[in-house]
Amino acid sequence: PFTVGLGRISLTTRDVASLRAGDVIRTGTPVDADAIASVGPIDLFAVRLGQRGSHLTAEIITPLPGAETLEHRLARTVMP
Repeated sequence: PFTVGLGRISLTTRDVASLRAGDVIRTGTPVDADAIASVGPIDLFAVRLGQRGSHLTAEIITPLPGAETLEHRLARTVMP
């Protein structure tokens, strides 16, 4: 799966079960910090979050070292 993360935190099962719409989860990440876009466990890009109309967006700022790793894995999978 392709994911975009703002930071990583640990929550207890009780905390997760009590989450409701509108709750705020503090990650310790500054609001203006770049987020990280990943495929599975591989971090690929630093991205800037935004909004276009009613859609949330992630603008790619720069590739991360893991991007080459994924490219090589895909090349081996697609081209024997």
